[in-house]
Amino acid sequence: MQLKQFGRLVAVCCITLLAAIQANAQEGGNASETPKEISLSPKQLKAYEGIFQSAQNKEMNVQFTADSNSLDAKLLWNGGQIRIFPQSELAFFSKEGERVSLTFVKGTDGTITQVNVGGNGLWNRVNNYKPLTKQEIPHTPEQLKIYEGLYENASNNGMYLQFTEKDNMLVLKQQWDGQQVQFVPDSAWRFFNKQQLMFTLDFKKDANGNVTKVVAFGRDVWNKTKPAHYTHGDLKAFEGKYQLKVDNDDLIQISASGDNLVVKQLWDGKETIVNPMAELYFYNAAENYPLKFTKSTDGTITQATALNGDEFERIKK
Repeated sequence: MQLKQFGRLVAVCCITLLAAIQANAQEGGNASETPKEISLSPKQLKAYEGIFQSAQNKEMNVQFTADSNSLDAKLLWNGGQIRIFPQSELAFFSKEGERVSLTFVKGTDGTITQVNVGGNGLWNRVNNYKPLTKQEIPHTPEQLKIYEGLYENASNNGMYLQFTEKDNMLVLKQQWDGQQVQFVPDSAWRFFNKQQLMFTLDFKKDANGNVTKVVAFGRDVWNKTKPAHYTHGDLKAFEGKYQLKVDNDDLIQISASGDNLVVKQLWDGKETIVNPMAELYFYNAAENYPLKFTKSTDGTITQATALNGDEFERIKK
């Protein structure tokens, strides 16, 4: 939030059982050392079987099933699986991929009641688990139009999402890489993706009924922006040469052209036209090319941030 499915956004947005684990969260010892596996009997392993639910997100459940001196952990929200091995009576670890460590917790009666995921949160055993389901409600393309627009990430300035209605679905487009995800509503203000039911959107409105923001995955806030209205004269304020901060030999020339800006790479002559989308933010849809400007307290444009976070500092005349 790099969302792979929903490129950077999922990386920014969705904490999963596996992503929550850091190598240095292992129980005891140096994080670079591989824990030593011990042997547990089939009867001992059976005690860990069951479904455990995240205390932070009740839509996230993991099922543990006993195997040959190991447990198979199945992530019930997306079907992912990982195999973990006993390190002690209550501690388990993975051998493949990113290091995962889990510590089970016993209740007062001696039964397994919780699992601690790498020190990043408790998951509680549930006995009444029901598979996650969502029901699309009837809707029309016109009803989806009110959600259209450009939204900026509230905690990561410079990342934008574009929402548009297409084929009676709400389509999210990541402006940094062009990836798109389709959503349908299950209530007036809440949407979900049919392939990933946990991929939800909750739109918020003001007292007048105008959409002001969207919350992805129940936690990541994106604020709706106002459309930009620049005259040709206004665009002159962005003109000039800009120098790549990490390599002074890379220069771009920015010029106003009609209602848009033209970005020319001086090292190879390539030109890209970017259209104004929001205040200080321009975009080329065909190339998924975002350009975000920064200005000083006196209103002078000082920097342009382009693809992949490349920062170009404006050269003073």
